[in-house]
Amino acid sequence: MTVVVEGLAGMGKTWFLRELMRLASADGRWTVGYTSGDEIEQHEPYGFVERLLAGPWFDRTAMGVLDDPQVQPLAVGRALLRMRQEGTDPGHVVVIDDAQWLDPESARVLRHVLPRIARQDVMIVVGVRSPHAPASLGEHLVTVATSNPHDEVVTVEPLGVAEIRSHAAERLGTTISTRSAERLHRATGGSFLLVEHVLSQLTSNEIAQLHMAWDIPLRGITAAENPFLAGYRDLGPEARATAEIVCVAQQELTRSDLAVVAEHLAEPLRTDAAVAAGVLVESGFGSTVGPVHALVAHAVREALPAERTREVCRALAEVTEGYSSIHFQLSAATELDDALLGRVREYVTEALVSRAFTNAGGVLRRTLALVPDADDPRRHELLTDLGLLHLQNKSMYLLLDLVDDFERLPSSMLRELLCIALAAYHPEMPFPLPRVFGLLTQPATTGDEATLQAYLSFLLTIMTMRGTDYSQVGMLLEQATARVAHAAGVPPEDPRLAWMVDPEGYTTLLASIGTVLLQRDYAMGQLREVLPPLVVRARALSHGPLQADALTTLAGSAAHSGNLELARDLAGEAVSLLDHVDKPWMAGTARIILADCLVLQGDYPAATELLTEIAEVAHDTVDLEVRPMQTALAAVVAAHTGQPGAAEMARQSAALHQFDWEGFGPDFAVLAGCEVARVAGDPEGVLAAIDAAPVASMVNTRRGFLTHRVHALVDLGRLDEAAALTAELAEWQGTRWQECWGSLSWLQARLAAACGDLDAAETFYRAAVERDDIPPLPTALTLADHGTLLAGRGRTEQARTQWTAAQQILRRIGARPYLARVERALRELRSARQDERERVIAELTGREREIARHLAAGRSNQQIADALVVTVATVRFHVSNVLHKLQITSRAEVGRVLRGSSLDPG
Repeated sequence: MTVVVEGLAGMGKTWFLRELMRLASADGRWTVGYTSGDEIEQHEPYGFVERLLAGPWFDRTAMGVLDDPQVQPLAVGRALLRMRQEGTDPGHVVVIDDAQWLDPESARVLRHVLPRIARQDVMIVVGVRSPHAPASLGEHLVTVATSNPHDEVVTVEPLGVAEIRSHAAERLGTTISTRSAERLHRATGGSFLLVEHVLSQLTSNEIAQLHMAWDIPLRGITAAENPFLAGYRDLGPEARATAEIVCVAQQELTRSDLAVVAEHLAEPLRTDAAVAAGVLVESGFGSTVGPVHALVAHAVREALPAERTREVCRALAEVTEGYSSIHFQLSAATELDDALLGRVREYVTEALVSRAFTNAGGVLRRTLALVPDADDPRRHELLTDLGLLHLQNKSMYLLLDLVDDFERLPSSMLRELLCIALAAYHPEMPFPLPRVFGLLTQPATTGDEATLQAYLSFLLTIMTMRGTDYSQVGMLLEQATARVAHAAGVPPEDPRLAWMVDPEGYTTLLASIGTVLLQRDYAMGQLREVLPPLVVRARALSHGPLQADALTTLAGSAAHSGNLELARDLAGEAVSLLDHVDKPWMAGTARIILADCLVLQGDYPAATELLTEIAEVAHDTVDLEVRPMQTALAAVVAAHTGQPGAAEMARQSAALHQFDWEGFGPDFAVLAGCEVARVAGDPEGVLAAIDAAPVASMVNTRRGFLTHRVHALVDLGRLDEAAALTAELAEWQGTRWQECWGSLSWLQARLAAACGDLDAAETFYRAAVERDDIPPLPTALTLADHGTLLAGRGRTEQARTQWTAAQQILRRIGARPYLARVERALRELRSARQDERERVIAELTGREREIARHLAAGRSNQQIADALVVTVATVRFHVSNVLHKLQITSRAEVGRVLRGSSLDPG
């Protein structure tokens, strides 16, 4: 067959071909050879044929035909076919790269040779750059391959945003944000080679810190000739002008709108030529015209002089509405006049009502660029509008490049708040506490200032909660609650601050945050008392970000108190709000808590779906620690379900330890390492995962990893250490240590069994398996361990019952590695029982074997006596011996014991 790999320059065709060669070579059934065209030799007649002769497919010594300077391509082709080497190998893969550089004579030779070779034991793979020149080899091969069902045409398209993120994850070992991928997409045009070049410029330190950064640096991108401009450059002036209108618009235009724009520019329309050249595309049965690809539109727009772009934008602003219209007006402007500023303010006001924060932010950014003077009051007002917009949307990280601009704003309480908020989002800047306290101690003389102080007090509480020193949190909660109540009585005059006023929402959220203090003080009894009324309050709030944050906070406290059902419900309610309300502070944490509950409850399909969603949005949440948390939980799921990559994900999740604040699950990376090691049967690895992490300093943790530590110590025979830790956990049960990864009774049972006290072990196991509040995986593992103990004591039927119960749970949740172990134990038990049964059967006498067959068939003593022509008393005597030797008490059990044996009457 023939495979044609085509695509624009830089799309990765050569990489694709080399990967194909690697796979073919690894298969072992193919000989693989590679050759390529050379731009320097494209004017050397038969230069490529000479290259081809260096490969393993032709006998070069017989190629004297090239010595004739007048030789024709057809003759060379026929000579090549005669010299075709027919080896014993099953087949060859012939790879020809950069076929666009073949000299014309060699190209004509290949037109003759390739179809004939491909009919034999050869796969021809040709890489060629598109767009193809008319009548070129590339055009010919694509036409031939398209018409032949045995051939293939592979078009290597530009990378999309999702593909760039996927490649970055594979290349760097960690994900990048969608925003970073979009920037990379715009900067590289989707070129695989350029994307790879940019990623290769990242230092190891930058890669290690990507989970802490909002963006990645773009280096090494040169202004090389853009391959997307090839069709555009070949157009005539009128068709090119039409293409420019559509590409500047970067969207589909109706033919009537396009005609209006062209008329406004006094230009004729020439869409047909642009469509034929592959620059534009028609849709809607020709009713609309758009760029053939967003990257083509971007390339054309970048190639235009600035005045031409502004000219087209002015015309486009007249035929569009809403965001598109204001976007084109701003793109056409060179300065900001009062009319345009009024239009901007009108649009931003409307956009904020509809929560179109992205569009409003984009418009303000473009407007800001028209006012470069740092002392211009209009720039001050635009910066303030932009800052308040992103403060409300929890996206201040998008303004980190404007930190200096905000610092230069005239001094005011609002300026201070915006600068403080920017510092809160900056991963390399400490939270400016002196500045915060300076602002909070100022007297509030207006409703605006009271509102700003209340919001800042709330923000200070949130930021303090993200640290490890909670000594001031109680006081901050009281102060914030008081300031919120005060601000409610003096509403702000500035309508831009209205969203900061929600007394019931803020006070409920602050009260919910108070439960975290109870949790950290291990006052679990008090926590369980205050949770129900707070849940009622949170659920009664109007749908919005404050309700989502309150529900999330209470979900975390419920999880830490051991109530996974309530935690799952509350986190689920918070997550369901995320698509319908403004971005809450704890959007990432809400998803993480829900994912944690799903993992613990063994709902791995739902957990996997949610973790995939978290990976998509984690880069845009305030909770930066969500990224390694997601990786840790994904590692746990992969380990439990036997999916590949668990160990690598667990390693990556260790980045969680780099944060100097604690989120919901600071120990998730430790648990991931424990689970990966436990699945592998590596108790040393379990201990290493715990010892390598700063577990001693963790506060916001249920310490489930200590459950793993006890098991590992028992497995390694370090029983004194295991006993000491188990005694400590008995004191911490339900407070500092929650039984989410297994019960205390389970640990006590394993320890007792390892110490040889089997009776005590059985007592502990009976208590453990009766628990109905332990998640399914540790429940199944407890049953499995109990079965092992019972089997060791010769109580095989009871062992089988426990193992079967464990098997059912593990099969239901899909924990394949653990399931395989339990099923192996059941198989061994069945095999042992079969061996014992055959031994017992072998001890039966001939007469007893006959009696056993009749009993298995369900016959009475009289029927057996009649069949064997003996007395009933004789049958009764033999029946008694059979039951005794088979170790059963009822003749009805004989059939079960003999089933599948040599005496089975069936």
